Amino acid sequence: MKAPSIRRRLTWMFGVVALVAIGASCLGLWFELRRELASRQAEELEAKVDLIQHLAGEVRSVQDWTNVRRIVDDIVIGHGALRVWIADPAGEVVYGGRRMPAVVSAPAAPLRVLREDGVPMRALESSLVATAEMPGARLVAALDERSGERTLAEFRLALIAGTLVGALVAAFLGYMVARQGLAPVRRLAVEASRIDPARLSTRLDMAPLPVELRDLALAFNGVLDRLQQSHAQLEAFNSDVAHELRTPLANLMAGTQLALARTRDAEAYRETLASNLEELDRLRAMVNDMLFLARADQGERAARQSQVVLALEADKVIAYHEAAMEEAGVRGEVRGAAVIEADAGLLRRALSNLVGNAIRYTPRGQSFAIEIGEAGDDVELGVVNPGGDLDPAVLPRLFARFFRADTARRTDEHHHGLGLAIVKAIAVMHEGDVFVRSARGVTRIGMRLPRAVATITER
Repeated sequence: MKAPSIRRRLTWMFGVVALVAIGASCLGLWFELRRELASRQAEELEAKVDLIQHLAGEVRSVQDWTNVRRIVDDIVIGHGALRVWIADPAGEVVYGGRRMPAVVSAPAAPLRVLREDGVPMRALESSLVATAEMPGARLVAALDERSGERTLAEFRLALIAGTLVGALVAAFLGYMVARQGLAPVRRLAVEASRIDPARLSTRLDMAPLPVELRDLALAFNGVLDRLQQSHAQLEAFNSDVAHELRTPLANLMAGTQLALARTRDAEAYRETLASNLEELDRLRAMVNDMLFLARADQGERAARQSQVVLALEADKVIAYHEAAMEEAGVRGEVRGAAVIEADAGLLRRALSNLVGNAIRYTPRGQSFAIEIGEAGDDVELGVVNPGGDLDPAVLPRLFARFFRADTARRTDEHHHGLGLAIVKAIAVMHEGDVFVRSARGVTRIGMRLPRAVATITER
């Protein structure tokens, strides 16, 4: 299901908010009008009752009472909604009709009575001042509320219509405001849609953007920076892979073509197959290393972590390379010790690559060392070997894939330039990093592991 647009949501929100706000205001006005009408009706009834009581208090003779009845008639006739009933002490109606109106309200509620035709009316009951002509009488004055109810009904319809119209107007204005307010988002989307692999260097222009969108544009530009960098690395990696694979494949094809050029004896074929096997083994190692780096790029972390005594693992790596060290005429030793939580197999692989690198570049007759020590809050595990200083421009690229510092060190056709890249990948898999320092004829290359998972010990 397609999600509604922000503009549509804002329009609905403006409309709903306006409907609630205007509706609440109109409802308050309606209740206030109803209260005011009721209050005025009550005041009017009280005023009429007071007037009649005053007139009745001045009755001194039958002629006076007759005059009072005429005056009450004038009051009632001049006010179509008003009715008055007067009953003597015996309950006989002396004014207003044949009988007193029936009370229909509850005892605690405002008095309401029914007129002869069944119309309910708001009423007020009182007693007249006792006189010789009228020793005591009951007075009931009532108002027909239907006119007020019609007024309230008409006002209610007007308020409902006004509320709906106001909500629609607010929704329309909200739509226009949302359209105008989201214009920078549309411009941002248009700019982003123009970016393709051929123009990864293009960046979103943040100058005309409002403050609320600058963080988004900045984050998007950061993604483009990383994407451009990854794209460049991928292109370089593909080029390097093609270059590295070309040599062993050419060797395999040349050797095979030479073997097939003419008939040879079994020993010659055996030598050709042995040579091809070496090239295939080189290809296998390269492919395995590339697959390992691909998994590391996808965020794989060292899973089989346990307590690892780095000095013991370093001793194992030195022992493994003993034959190569003897052939190169170099020696190796281990300095320092530490216990960390790590994948022992991955650490041995990283150390093996570092030691192999040191064996190749340590001058004959000299020695290198695996050093384990503290570096602030981290633990450094690296290899130190003598030799010529590396060019400072080379150091940032030393852990790049297929990179060889040919200008500073000897190249070896049996090594395809992924050893130090794997060291960096293993360090990252342990939430660490790599380091390289080269000065005064000594080069230090290794990994820096978080101290949070390491305990330094003495060896």
